[in-house]
Amino acid sequence: MHTQTLIIQEAGQHLANRNFREALSLSRAFKSIGHSSVVWGRGYDGPPIDQIGFDQLILLEQYNFDWLPDLSRIKCPKYMWSVDAHCNLQKHNDIIRRHGIDHVLSSTAAYLNSFDVPATWFPNCYDDTLINRPMIPIKRHDVGFCGNVCNRGPWLQNIHQHIGIKLNIMTIGRLMVEAIQSYRIHFNRNISEDINYRTYETLGCGTMLLTNHTDRLEDLFTVGTHLVTYEDREDCIEKIRYYLDNPTERADIAYAGHMHALQNHTYVNRAKYLIDSVFT
Repeated sequence: MHTQTLIIQEAGQHLANRNFREALSLSRAFKSIGHSSVVWGRGYDGPPIDQIGFDQLILLEQYNFDWLPDLSRIKCPKYMWSVDAHCNLQKHNDIIRRHGIDHVLSSTAAYLNSFDVPATWFPNCYDDTLINRPMIPIKRHDVGFCGNVCNRGPWLQNIHQHIGIKLNIMTIGRLMVEAIQSYRIHFNRNISEDINYRTYETLGCGTMLLTNHTDRLEDLFTVGTHLVTYEDREDCIEKIRYYLDNPTERADIAYAGHMHALQNHTYVNRAKYLIDSVFT
């Protein structure tokens, strides 16, 4: 049966990052598998929500909810993809109650029992139409970090003191992709129990990922084959030194991680799962 999905999220406020918004990536993935979708939200041109025909909706907004119309009056299955519950759990539950969300797609497995409605583990992913591995990788920096500092400041300082690190703080869009592609090793540390977007984006770029262990990581990747984990600051430095001194092993992990992510963790994979297992 052919259906149409309404995807709700505010348009990106930064031109460099606008095409990387989750709603647009998911809509492109739906289109690639022959499923109709409409992206709607503040910042997009389009008719009022009650003039759009759809069979189910996915709320993808994570922070700015003040502009939302009353979704509780809409009579169709309503899903919320909760990406950042580790930052905003109480607010997400407030929105779920206020707007009559029926089911949560939780990117963090640890929060499956934290919502007021049934929840399904729905991990993050990456957009392989925007993020890719260069045909001939050019690595200019031994170790890099691309993202927000948040809880990572002491870890980044430790790497800087012992080895050196290229920092691309608040780098977004295509410049983010190029930055990650330029690292031999990309350092990551998840904020909480989440397996963050940086995990998937790094593998999509074909760069070796060094990250902390997070619950259920082994359900998605084979540690030591697709990526490398560290336990503490000393172990982190030792792992960086080891893989800088063993470029063939490092390249093998980067390539295996990239191929695994390309086959299993793109928006197309997630869109197929929604069609085959959720919208039924």
